[in-house]
Amino acid sequence: MISDFHWLIKEIPENLRRLLSFAVVFSIASPLLELVGAAAVVVLVLVLQGAPSDACRICDILPFSHQLGGSPLFAVALFVVAVSASQIIRYLLLDISRRLVQGTRRELTLRLVGAYLDLPWLSFVAEGRPTRVKHCTGTANDAASALQTLLTLVSSSVMIGVLAVGALVQTPWITLGLGVVMLVALWIVRRLLYPRIRQISKANDAALRGFHRQIAQVFDASKEISVYRVSGVFLHRMEAPLDDACQAAARLSVIPQIPWLLFDTVLAAAIALAVGVAVLQSGEFNISVLLADLGMILVLYRQFLPALGNLMGALGSLPASLVSLEIIRNELASAPPRRALASPQGDLAPGEILRLDGVGFAYSGASPLFENISLTLRRGDRTAIIGPSGGGKSTLLRLGAGLMGPIRGGVLSGGAWRVAYVPQETALLEDSVLENILFGLEAEDEARVWEALSLVRLDGLVRRMPEGLATRVGDNGVKLSGGQRQRLGIARALYRRPDLLLLDEATSALDRDTERAVMWAIHRAMGDGAVLFVTHRASALEIAGRVYELADGVLRPHQQRGVLQT
Repeated sequence: MISDFHWLIKEIPENLRRLLSFAVVFSIASPLLELVGAAAVVVLVLVLQGAPSDACRICDILPFSHQLGGSPLFAVALFVVAVSASQIIRYLLLDISRRLVQGTRRELTLRLVGAYLDLPWLSFVAEGRPTRVKHCTGTANDAASALQTLLTLVSSSVMIGVLAVGALVQTPWITLGLGVVMLVALWIVRRLLYPRIRQISKANDAALRGFHRQIAQVFDASKEISVYRVSGVFLHRMEAPLDDACQAAARLSVIPQIPWLLFDTVLAAAIALAVGVAVLQSGEFNISVLLADLGMILVLYRQFLPALGNLMGALGSLPASLVSLEIIRNELASAPPRRALASPQGDLAPGEILRLDGVGFAYSGASPLFENISLTLRRGDRTAIIGPSGGGKSTLLRLGAGLMGPIRGGVLSGGAWRVAYVPQETALLEDSVLENILFGLEAEDEARVWEALSLVRLDGLVRRMPEGLATRVGDNGVKLSGGQRQRLGIARALYRRPDLLLLDEATSALDRDTERAVMWAIHRAMGDGAVLFVTHRASALEIAGRVYELADGVLRPHQQRGVLQT
């Protein structure tokens, strides 16, 4: 647990770490001011009853308080000032803790998203997208909330400790009774509830992962579900993980409150018992002193009870926070950097853009797709790869794009070359046409944007849209047809004016005439850049200077183009 919190503190952004020192100072100052206020109440009650202020034993640890004996108004003023200052400090402490938690949440979320994006492609797709989304949203927030739990533990413990010292000096028997009650409650939390809460937290995380997975699948397949009229089936499948998550959340909200629900009743009994013991112990009943003691207890009770409640709540929520923190730590620790491509000895020859030397690849647990493929792309090359589905064509392009590394051989690409990659299923942002072309680029060249759209025959369509380039395309381009989405993806690639363009069946949704026009436009736009593309259709091959067939793990030149789809 200590190592988890140490790691979390290191994750606090640099510009917020200085706030930790303020949080510590405020955590000490607030209970001290409350103690001053309590001493003022004791003196005030004694003076108003004509009793000597020397009966204020708490004043022995606050010597200046004896000066209040002859001035009730000054005692009242000191009480008001001390309590008001304490409340201001508590507000500042609350503000600091919220800023620290939200700043840390932001840092953890950005680090986690960055770590996921830097994963090798196979590692990224190994775990479902819904689980990663959950980690970047809910789990990261819960992990950052562990910092709030830590600050609550520290501030509440300091408040309870300082007030307990003052109460112990003034009313030892009552304080000892309260101390026994608190220790019993802490024992219950630590020994009986803590393991149970941790177990429920893990079950809740597993249930939420299952629910996120189910709901993502439902939304992704919404059209098919509607056509086949099977919404009831998928809703039923969501019920089990949702029920598990709701039940776990309900238990997590109730179980940590059990000690607190019992504490209030036992506390009243402990105070009554302690007062009785104190009277029996002294053999006398001094109403003035007793009233002063009870007045001080009531003043301290204002902060002691909430502090104890916060402490109990923090201890109750600590297991769940630590589970989330452990998940985030493991995710960040297990996220390897993007695997560097294995490179052969030597450099690219003049004019070469990409070279694959004897590369082999196999997916985990599967037979090798290919074991010894060599291919060189030079400036101006237009190279096509055909072959049966599942033969490794897309994998070969992913190797060239640097998304994966080979299990043997080397992929050598000039570091200065600009590479663009267009998969068959283009991912579009839920944003405007313009932002989908810029795709992260800050500088906007509108003339260049229209040029890219013109190359893929989308300029007319975009000009007819209500807001032109600012028209939003919907979730993953739902407002566009399949062919329009593909062409927008190609326009995105051409806008970058790459040296190497990789097309993985990027025109499969186009009709033959449009595909032919777009491929020739790509040919002209790329100039002396290289194009490597995968296709199953003859209409895309017209620009190809070389055609290779990848079948049975072997890449060989292909001459008989008639076997392709037309």
